[in-house]
Amino acid sequence: MSFMKKKNGLSKTERLKKRKNIASLFQSGASITQTPIKLYYHFFTNKLIATESKILVGVGTSKSIYPQAVVRNRIKRILREAYRLNKINITHALQHKGMGAHLFFFYQKYKTLTLNEVMERVKKILLQLEHTIQNQTATNE
Repeated sequence: MSFMKKKNGLSKTERLKKRKNIASLFQSGASITQTPIKLYYHFFTNKLIATESKILVGVGTSKSIYPQAVVRNRIKRILREAYRLNKINITHALQHKGMGAHLFFFYQKYKTLTLNEVMERVKKILLQLEHTIQNQTATNE
């Protein structure tokens, strides 16, 4: 039985989980902000680091801002869903340039948004990221 990879899925292999990768992302990565969402990102071209999907994504929010786990988990689900539905352009841009990326979406402020509002902001962030990918590779070539 063969399994087809979902076009818009977000599998476990696409998730940023290693503490070392997350720490290096926060230390040396750049960021894009659309209040209350902040995206930390880091690009790489090394074939040894690049996994099969080449894009690893993490989501999070602060325990001090949202003390209840139920609310934190809902926000993380909404962020993952918004990224999952809008990731196709970033995936194509990175594949075209032969690059990989570590991304981490962080929900900062105590203002709970609906899925549509989060999707709007994530689209804007990913559009800015796509422009950054195109500009960065243009300077590297």
